[in-house]
Amino acid sequence: MKNKNCKICGIKIDRRATHCNKCRSRSGKNNPFYQKKHTKATIAVIGKKSKAKFTKKYLENLRSKAQGNKKRDINGYTLIKDYNHPDRNSHNDMLEHRLVMEKMIGRRLTKTEIVHHKNFIRNDNRKNNLHLYANHSEHHKASKSIFELVDNLLKQKIIKFKNGRYQMNKRNDASVVVGGKS
Repeated sequence: MKNKNCKICGIKIDRRATHCNKCRSRSGKNNPFYQKKHTKATIAVIGKKSKAKFTKKYLENLRSKAQGNKKRDINGYTLIKDYNHPDRNSHNDMLEHRLVMEKMIGRRLTKTEIVHHKNFIRNDNRKNNLHLYANHSEHHKASKSIFELVDNLLKQKIIKFKNGRYQMNKRNDASVVVGGKS
């Protein structure tokens, strides 16, 4: 790395800087606007122009460019900014899978309706991966069925639990189908 010289006094400085520390502190005093204040009229004009610039649409556009329109919540679901949706949270975020389901069925979801991810991946919001349940008890029955299925597969020795993971049992018999039929 090459060092370079300060533009004002000429001593060697770090290559990333333009001035040494001494000259940098003096550079404000060389500036004709150093420690000058705006008049009240100028402050009023600046305020009006900034209020006009920072409209809701402009701020939404800035936010979507800065962090994208999507973000992940703590539970793994995808959140989307939606300032107009009646079910948005206090940060104006809406769960993406609920928005996708609303578009699919053409109406707003009720508070009791549950959107289920078939493959259990919470940020996979493809239409064919989502299923709508009318209430929690229906969703619970469906979730319970996966545990019964795993239990049956373990009993039939089609799968095994080893080293903290579920795995397919290695068998020579290729005719075994998941469901217990041969």
